[in-house]
Amino acid sequence: MAPSSSLADHEHVDPPEILGIEPPGALAEDVGAPDVRDKIERVGRHAWSVVGIGIAALIAILVLRRLSWLVAPAVAVVVLGVLASPVVEALVSRHVPRTLAVLATYAAMLAIIVGFAWLVGPPFVSQVGKLAVDVPNVADRLAGRLDTLEEQMSGVSDAAGDAIGRFRESVTDRSGDFGESLADGIVGLFGSAIGVMTALLIGFVVSFLVVKDLPQLTAGANRWMDRPENARARGVLRSISRGTTGYIRGQLLDAFIVGAVKTLVMWMLGLPYFVPLGVLSGIANLVPGVGPVVAAIPPVLLAWSLGGWDWALLTLLGLAAVQLADYYWFAPSIVGDVHRLPTLVVLVALIVGAGTAGLLGLIVAVPVAMAIRDGLHWASVPDADLDDELVTLESGRRRGLGRRRVRRTRTTREREAERSSRT
Repeated sequence: MAPSSSLADHEHVDPPEILGIEPPGALAEDVGAPDVRDKIERVGRHAWSVVGIGIAALIAILVLRRLSWLVAPAVAVVVLGVLASPVVEALVSRHVPRTLAVLATYAAMLAIIVGFAWLVGPPFVSQVGKLAVDVPNVADRLAGRLDTLEEQMSGVSDAAGDAIGRFRESVTDRSGDFGESLADGIVGLFGSAIGVMTALLIGFVVSFLVVKDLPQLTAGANRWMDRPENARARGVLRSISRGTTGYIRGQLLDAFIVGAVKTLVMWMLGLPYFVPLGVLSGIANLVPGVGPVVAAIPPVLLAWSLGGWDWALLTLLGLAAVQLADYYWFAPSIVGDVHRLPTLVVLVALIVGAGTAGLLGLIVAVPVAMAIRDGLHWASVPDADLDDELVTLESGRRRGLGRRRVRRTRTTREREAERSSRT
């Protein structure tokens, strides 16, 4: 009778690893397949980030509505501080005392603002005053052009002819009211100028003190962010700070250049009221995409009403050439692609910003969208990869800052997989 097999015989069976057979989970672990728990944690971080951003935005809107009188000085403080900080830090890095560096920077900024107001202010007020008086004549010429165009288009399309006719009636009906409101606006411009100067004065004083004492003011926050348990918050705050400040500086400088060049182009074309139209173009350039298109309509219509299609076409081509140069040369060199936002996201942000805060909402819509984007990004970074993300951010090499593009640093999991494969 053959001996029966015992349990001890089965206990000495070699494990699959010794026989060269990998267990089912090993292959998945080696190639770094995402864990289900990691996915759940990532989704949870996203959800809580969205909730937190919504609560913070609601609180900010309620506070701004209560303290609307502080909006203009606060904007002045932020803008002046953002513009002055890199210059001050550059001077300090050259061993210039910080107080002297701040004094020199703010003296230069004050000289630029005063010089700009002295150069642009008188012709701006003068041309706006002439425009207020000449609005009825300009409207009559434009109505005549539209009447002729309506007759021509009616033979092609009745709908197009009716649309042009309605636009002509609107121009005729509102020209008188527009002239009166513009004249009243000129009178109120001086009152607004006092408010702007007051906001600038407060902004100069407060931002001067903030930039001067910035290392002391941020020392406590930096110590808090340098703690290991606050690594994720450090990434969020510093990423938002670097992205938004760079975008604001670039947009302001780009808007100034575009406004100055378009003013020069309209002056060379002989277009009247070129100073207020150029200022309008510069301000509108702060609104991505939509602003330049809207700002181009008044000068083109003015050129068409005064000189016909030839003058209007020259004006359109001149403004389009400047805008194309801005799109392909000025903006990439000055602003870079720091926001890296899809066009649809920018459009939605502009709509929400305009509905929430009007012109100011249009201007700050993209920085706010950038802040939300950065918050969601850092909320989704796995804990194992936080150190690598912070290294690339602190060294100024994070992908998307300016025009620089670098290869993303290998994650901790990738390095561990490489070390295990070598052993």
